[in-house]
Amino acid sequence: MTEGTNNNGRKQINNNVRTKVILKHKHGSKCPICNTKKYPLVFDHIYPKSRGGSDKSINLRLICARCNIIKSDKVISDKHLKKLGGN
Repeated sequence: MTEGTNNNGRKQINNNVRTKVILKHKHGSKCPICNTKKYPLVFDHIYPKSRGGSDKSINLRLICARCNIIKSDKVISDKHLKKLGGN
């Protein structure tokens, strides 16, 4: 792992951007998609990086790890993601 990358070899999100995303998250420790506290919150690219999405705060949010895995690299609505997750 080199400086500025994570375990997957991806570039890390800038700390200032991380802070902005955390501050705009208004759901406490709950996932805004499935409304659970069971899983840790992770950074999600609304428009995936693999599809040209950026690391800007406008394209990032916090969702639970489970919803993030279900979403994968898709661009889908929160309502559809809830249906996929069975919640």
